[in-house]
Amino acid sequence: MANVYDRAEYVARVRAAGFEIVEEESIVDRVFTHFRRWQLTRRPSLLLAYDWVFAIASAPYFVYPWDYIRLVARKPILS
Repeated sequence: MANVYDRAEYVARVRAAGFEIVEEESIVDRVFTHFRRWQLTRRPSLLLAYDWVFAIASAPYFVYPWDYIRLVARKPILS
């Protein structure tokens, strides 16, 4: 998980790489709300029969405060 940062750290790293942030927004509500709902509507027996590794790996999505962001950045033109 060496490449997992919180939102502020990620934006700071993009800026440090020389990019100008044009837009940034969290899309976690658009992503995880639906993913969690999908997880909860699956019967555990189906998930386990389908892929028990997936079922176990999905558990952190219920407890860890993940955030996904949409970021638009622009690299300034050097003159």
